[in-house]
Amino acid sequence: MSASIPLGWEAIAREIASAVLDTGTEGYFTISIDNDVYPDLYIQGTWNSDEEIWIEISPTEDGADLVAERLIAMGWNRPNDDVPNYWKELSWDESNVEEIAAEYTQAIQLFGLAADDCELQVSIETEK
Repeated sequence: MSASIPLGWEAIAREIASAVLDTGTEGYFTISIDNDVYPDLYIQGTWNSDEEIWIEISPTEDGADLVAERLIAMGWNRPNDDVPNYWKELSWDESNVEEIAAEYTQAIQLFGLAADDCELQVSIETEK
């Protein structure tokens, strides 16, 4: 995995990268981040085109202001009337799947969770 993956998060990043690749550009994925602190934390993504992926991470009630500031500083867009989650649009190519996994793992880490305390529940739909 890429050096931009936070230390200890390599297995989580590999699982996210695998889900992204398994989904394909015609589908979408949702990954619940099971943990004891944020029961509704999840990430998801879909493709706007063969060259662009749309990624999201859910907001949380607890510590929302601090996490929001950190996500915004990392280039995530705020939730709005049309999109209830923090979101980004990124260039897509299978060769940059590690960067996408890094975006997600760095964002999840902002919630103050340890990788060992997170269990991923992956849901993949290969068609929209």
